[in-house]
Amino acid sequence: MGTLVALISWTILGSFWITTDNPIAMSRILLIGLAGLLIYWGGTLVPMSLIRRIKPYESMRSGEVSKGRRFVRARSVLGMSINQNVTYWQRTLLSVVAIALPTSLFIFFLFITFRLKGVLYATWLGEYVALEVGTMHYVAMGVSLLIAILTTTEIMWQNVNERKSQLAVLKATGWRDGQVRLLVLSEGMITGLCAGVIGLLTALGMIGFVYGQFPVQELGFLSIMLFIPVITGVLGALLPAQRAVRITPNAALGSIVENTQATERRFKWALGSIATSLCVGVASLFLFASTESSTAPQQSAPLKQQTNGQKLKDLSSEKKSSNDSNTVNQETALKKLMKRGVIQTYPGDPKAKYELFYAKPLIPTPKKLDLKEKSGYRYITILVFMHNSDTRSEGAYSNYRPGTFTLTSLDGKEYSSVDYVNHNEKALKYGYQYISPYKSLVDLVYQVPIDQKVFVLYAADEAFPKPTTVKIELEGS
Repeated sequence: MGTLVALISWTILGSFWITTDNPIAMSRILLIGLAGLLIYWGGTLVPMSLIRRIKPYESMRSGEVSKGRRFVRARSVLGMSINQNVTYWQRTLLSVVAIALPTSLFIFFLFITFRLKGVLYATWLGEYVALEVGTMHYVAMGVSLLIAILTTTEIMWQNVNERKSQLAVLKATGWRDGQVRLLVLSEGMITGLCAGVIGLLTALGMIGFVYGQFPVQELGFLSIMLFIPVITGVLGALLPAQRAVRITPNAALGSIVENTQATERRFKWALGSIATSLCVGVASLFLFASTESSTAPQQSAPLKQQTNGQKLKDLSSEKKSSNDSNTVNQETALKKLMKRGVIQTYPGDPKAKYELFYAKPLIPTPKKLDLKEKSGYRYITILVFMHNSDTRSEGAYSNYRPGTFTLTSLDGKEYSSVDYVNHNEKALKYGYQYISPYKSLVDLVYQVPIDQKVFVLYAADEAFPKPTTVKIELEGS
């Protein structure tokens, strides 16, 4: 298991190292994978110490069919499942933690995706932090859940092996295969449900810690995500349930279980297939991501024009006609982009000052941001203003995420802000809450190509009802 976790970690981080512009240090990638391997190796220390305490005469003890703890009255399959989970509480706790951790992160990422439009804004040690939650984060959570399924399967398989006599007695007293299977699957479902509750509470705690609020509006949607850990627990119990069904009644008499080798072989084959599919799936996803990045549209070099015997006058007229055509196309693209906004304006427009939101004249990029220059690009800073003067809504907040406003060039390429400066923390909290009736002033910084001169800023959010488009015209480089 530790080797599998290390391989998956190296696959994910190695893919980022190949496909991103600023790769992670190779030494750090190796250390992260080895850390996962050491964690699993460290988990074997306690079982090793317990094995040393086992005495030979304990293997001859008999007469006790079940050593389980009675937490609730076992009059139903559900009650027996709860008692079995309590009996093996250390193993159950390990399965719960393995499922709860990716579940909490998954719920947290969903909150960012749907409430914050996929961008995490926070402050850490006084510094501004922005993280865009994308496909790779959900892929990592999916991999973590698959590892949780494998962990749950291994743990429950051990539980079933230690309960051979008990399960054999149940079958000897008339239990059908379907009832035995339901018993083990119920244990997996209860494990997943406990993990889901813990994961949901952890996610809500993270949201409250980072954003200082309780997500009341999204609570119903986030609670539905409890089905994910429950399904994870049930999937992890499938193979152990099949193992329990194959236990024969005479195992209670002579401690003999038929088809043991065949069942063990099926278990190893199933785990091997899952692990192989997991590695292939992860590699395919990242290969697809790499292919997408490599096929992204790139700006082609200008073609050299060759003469073919035409007169210079004809060539100049064709060039003028081509320039006129390009101008018409740019004007058409500009009108199309500007029509997206109910309010169509430009930086410093005096008429826009009567609106809740508008853009002030462009300003130099703040030096305190310490941004890195990129060849062929330049930084532009747009000063946006937001003010709701209605005193009746004093103290109320609404969603206002200036960091998500996109800048679009006339060729259709969108540019997200690389950073921003919040000049009034009372008006804009946590990067996405506008508090009325304070005045919010934010510097939005974008990195755009030098050869592009005209852009359109599209701004729309809950804090102001009218989507706004701002025409940005830049001077020469």
